[in-house]
Amino acid sequence: MGRKRDDDCEDDTRAAAAAGRRTRQRTSAGQTLLWVVALLLSLVLLQQLATRPARSARSALTAREGVLLDGRDVAKPLPLVFPNGAKSAHRCDLPALRYQCELDRATGCRAYPQLFPMRELLSNWSPDEPTRPPAHTFESICRFDLSDPYELQLAHMFHQMEVPFIAYGVPQLTRASQTWTDENMAKLDEPPTYASHWWTYQQFLAAVAATKTQADDDHQYFYLQLKAGDINARARFVYDDLDFMDAARVLSPDSALLAAYGNMFIRDPQDTLERGMRCRFGMQGIITEGHFDSALNMIAMVRGAKRYIVAPPSACSCLDLLTAGPSARHTRLDWSNMSALPAHALECPATEVVVRAGDVLYMPSYWYHHIVSLDESIQCNVRSGTIAREDTLRFLDECGFEG
Repeated sequence: MGRKRDDDCEDDTRAAAAAGRRTRQRTSAGQTLLWVVALLLSLVLLQQLATRPARSARSALTAREGVLLDGRDVAKPLPLVFPNGAKSAHRCDLPALRYQCELDRATGCRAYPQLFPMRELLSNWSPDEPTRPPAHTFESICRFDLSDPYELQLAHMFHQMEVPFIAYGVPQLTRASQTWTDENMAKLDEPPTYASHWWTYQQFLAAVAATKTQADDDHQYFYLQLKAGDINARARFVYDDLDFMDAARVLSPDSALLAAYGNMFIRDPQDTLERGMRCRFGMQGIITEGHFDSALNMIAMVRGAKRYIVAPPSACSCLDLLTAGPSARHTRLDWSNMSALPAHALECPATEVVVRAGDVLYMPSYWYHHIVSLDESIQCNVRSGTIAREDTLRFLDECGFEG
């Protein structure tokens, strides 16, 4: 099978060690102390409000004492046992965070997400076999239903602690997953969209269909990308349908989106306005080589599914990341060729998650992710600000990225 690459380099971060030079919000000891105090106060409120019912999602944000984080199960819990026999170390609740996600080189975040040696993830499911998923995977990233006030509050906690999670139950995304059919997309996209061939969506579909007859042979792989300018110029329906990721609407004084989700999807509205949204239309088998981004990233899957292999910033030293040149922040390793991987890479701590239609994956600043498209997919994402903790910066400095 031929190598499939999706060049995911962002225009504004391709320069050498660009991530290390961006303006960062450093997490000081004082800020950390405030987080701890706030969370301890939340526990006190739990005892005082144990008999009070949960309120709507909106009032959960404006009067958070109405949501009781009492350790109940979420609708989509993590597996009890992973393929290597390891038991799940925690549940998707507040104690899983242990109030601080202290990054450790060997274990990543000591509480969450649970990590495993890269060799176990790759042996269980090769990146070159997207059509052959195993019966059980190493998914240890929590899923939260944002339509449920309890899980919405948990998602906000995980969001503030800068750890990855998946959100679902967003009505706008659910509708888009149903309406963004090939037929409708072709009608909406009459002018050619941005791509190396300047194709329309219909031309892209034809190229993908032609490769299916060559599935067992080396063949070309195609993906279509809409950058912010393309969406603004000829695909405004993207912002209409995915308005929860539209910074302009979230900033509106009477925004129902802000009332419903707070800063869940847009942490830094001004930064998001400048960056805009991007959408990628991919075919089965495309691999986005592993890399990290400096910006906080919200990744909405409109159609299809993608597998993300994820590692924390503390794993930087075993990921063999390039620190200069146009491919800075990207790994030099070929994860599909296990026999050629060095020992330190095989032992690198990581986890995985499959992001499906209707899911939004939160990827914090500087978290490494390697992406495999499992079928024909549509994904849109926004980046919103940069947050770098002191321990994160220390690990990046050790890996050759300037602070």
